[in-house]
Order: sequence, then structure tokens, then C-alpha cells
Amino acid sequence: MGLAVFAQVFFGSTILLVRWRVLHYNNLEPVEDAHSWAQVVVMVIALMWVFLQMKRPRPDLGFRRSGLVPFLLIAVVLVTLVQLVAMLVWPLLIGPDLKSFTVLAEVWSDPVAFLIAAGVVLFLNAMFTAIVLPMITCGWKAALVCLLPYLGMIVLGGYLAVVVLDSPPLMTGAALWMGAGLLGLVLLAASSLVVVWFRRDDIGAERTRAASGGMSGRPSL
Repeated sequence: MGLAVFAQVFFGSTILLVRWRVLHYNNLEPVEDAHSWAQVVVMVIALMWVFLQMKRPRPDLGFRRSGLVPFLLIAVVLVTLVQLVAMLVWPLLIGPDLKSFTVLAEVWSDPVAFLIAAGVVLFLNAMFTAIVLPMITCGWKAALVCLLPYLGMIVLGGYLAVVVLDSPPLMTGAALWMGAGLLGLVLLAASSLVVVWFRRDDIGAERTRAASGGMSGRPSL
């Protein structure tokens, strides 16, 4: 939770920097559209969150072996709530760059816009976590298998963040994206179960090898 709050504060400050034309591209040209920047930030935060949870010094890399599924489901929901609370004040941060009658502009005043934003953010958080989790916990083969979905999710996430949050809030969109968010949680649970199974199998194999090595190292009678 602390990292999620830190990410919101950090990226919220970048929205202000864009609004004030302080943030620049590499060619020193200022980033001039705080509204579009905020849309990109939604995807970037979802992309970064799972990596922020990784702790290399720990044997489990920061992802517990027991209770991983409920832990990640609860964590993703909480991170989504933190994101939504932050988005309630984003229209104030964006200021004159805010495009009227869009989901991003109406998220603090229109329940339909809020539900659409909630569904999109939940979907992005859940899907990025579901894809990245096996990449960083199940070895290089899993990383290769998940690489293409990961790159595809970056493209899709950027597209969704820009197009959906820039569209007018409609009830059909709210139903669609809340359903997509729930689907993301289901896929995250499935991915977590696969990771748990994979890692338990590895642990069992290591224990078997250690036991057999210990037996073979004993002096024979």
C-alpha cells in the first residue's frame, strides 16, 4: 500500500509539472497536454506496480509461496482503490488541459464515469500482474512465454487508457469495463495458482535432491 500511495503522489506531481509546462521530452520540447499525460500515467502505474513488489534479496522475490492467490487479489483491489481516489483529484491537477465530457473529466462527479474508470484500472492492474508474475517467479522459460503477452498488454493498456478515458461516460461502457475488471481478477487468480503449483514443484524437487545427496554422502557400512 505504501508503494501504491508513493506512486500516486509521484505521478500526480508529474501531471502538475506537465500542466505547468515544466516536464520536457528528450529534445527539450515541453510536454503540453496534461490530460493525455494523465491517461498514460494510468497505464504506467499499473505496469510498474507488480515490479515494485519484487524484492530480490528474498527467496520468494517478495511473492509469498503460501496464500499468494488471496494476497494478490486483495492487493490488486486495494491498489485499484488507491488509484481511483487519486483520480478523483486529477481533474484539479490537469486544470485547463482537461477535456470536458470525458470519463477522466467526470470521474469525480458522475457515477458512471467512476465505474468505467474503476473497471479499466482494475483490468489493467490485474492483467499486468497476471502476466508479469510468472515472468519474474517461474524462470526464463516462463519469461519467454509471457514476453509477447506482456508487450501486447503494454500496447493494449496504452490504447485503453487513452481511448476509454477520453470517451464520454455511458452505462454500457460501465457494465463492459466492470465485467472486464472482474475477468482480470479471474485471470490473475488462475495465473497465481499456476505460479504456486510451479514453485511448489520446484521446492519439492530441491528437497528430494538434497535428501538424496545427503543419503549418498553417508559412509557405507
